[in-house]
Amino acid sequence: MTPLPATHNLAEELYNESQIRTKNSDERLFGVIKRRFSVLSIGIRVAIPKVKNVIVASCVLHNIAIHFKEHEPSVDPDVRIPNLKQPEVLNEPFRMENARQQLIENYFVPLARGGAGR
Repeated sequence: MTPLPATHNLAEELYNESQIRTKNSDERLFGVIKRRFSVLSIGIRVAIPKVKNVIVASCVLHNIAIHFKEHEPSVDPDVRIPNLKQPEVLNEPFRMENARQQLIENYFVPLARGGAGR
């Protein structure tokens, strides 16, 4: 999800601030996991329903590697990621705006009111 281009209330401001604060650490984490499991960089070639399982399994294995103090994989400048055509996955396009608005309403509106998020 991306930050809102313009905010209209405190909940939206809190959402944008949260996006900005977590962006760098999220991108670094994704980079480490993609280096550790190159299938996430070059393209997952399994049936669409299994893709989520591959991603979750990669994250679990990454956490296990951290637990056992495995070194982070180094950046290999010679690795070239092919430019793969992305397949049409959904019959009905995913609406990021709807998901973002639902997140704001479910978490950031209660937070803006002084309560804990759901």
